[in-house]
Amino acid sequence: MIGEPIFNYIKASGKTTCTISDGQNTFIGMAKCHPDDWDYMSEYTGCEIAERRCKIKILQHIKNNQIIPQIQAYEHLISTMLNSKQLNPQSYEFKRIKAEYDNLLNQYTAIKNKIKYSQSKLREYITNKESVNKFLRLRKAAEKEKLFQDLGVTLTNPDGTFRSTKEVLEDLSKSWDKQMVQNK
Repeated sequence: MIGEPIFNYIKASGKTTCTISDGQNTFIGMAKCHPDDWDYMSEYTGCEIAERRCKIKILQHIKNNQIIPQIQAYEHLISTMLNSKQLNPQSYEFKRIKAEYDNLLNQYTAIKNKIKYSQSKLREYITNKESVNKFLRLRKAAEKEKLFQDLGVTLTNPDGTFRSTKEVLEDLSKSWDKQMVQNK
């Protein structure tokens, strides 16, 4: 039985872990805030990403350690039975074994699709969060540029490229000198 997720959010490092145990195995999903997104860091977002990653690991574990070994065992059994001269393909036993094998193949396909879907949804979630954060960063940058413009300093050249820090600081220095003269 898979237990409830346990979260550990460390704001100072921007890291979140999600730990889920099934009694025998412990699965850990991690999330780390991108350095550009520190202003918008969210415990909820970190927990969501870490939990999704943890659940993907659980699905991969089930596929690799439960379903695939069972499929291999059934393939070996069927192969052995097919080599027997006494095999009756119409027997209840053989039909039952074949049905179980087919069921395992269906489970394998289903869990593979679930893993792929979960990974896709996680990428989509992260991409959407990044889009929002990018918009907020651009808005914040525009607000900062407006502050500089109010001081009589532009951050970009006429061609749209950014001016060097030295040029901006020289303009700021001139602007402050001008304000000091006006305030006297």
